[in-house]
Amino acid sequence: MLEKFFLHQKQYSLKIRGESLASRIEALNELEKAIEAHRSEIIDALKKDFQKPEAETLLSEIYPVLKEIKFTKKHLAQWTKAKKVHTPLTLFGSKATSSPRLAACVC
Repeated sequence: MLEKFFLHQKQYSLKIRGESLASRIEALNELEKAIEAHRSEIIDALKKDFQKPEAETLLSEIYPVLKEIKFTKKHLAQWTKAKKVHTPLTLFGSKATSSPRLAACVC
């Protein structure tokens, strides 16, 4: 069961690498809206399951995630930008760039 879950996650990871910057930003916006829309439900669930106080939930669960979403949206364009990389001498006269969308491997 766990192996099947990880395989699904790996396939999804490979799929989203080809998505545009705009679609990635939109997905982050949707996540942000969902967290805000269900804030009270998240607080209630953590109180019920773990007896976690509202203030602690806000400070340790909700606010950090919202801050990370904001940070990611701000830097995503830079992170996904192709970068010039060293070209071996055997390929003298050519240029090479890295493609961050394909560089990360979820193995």
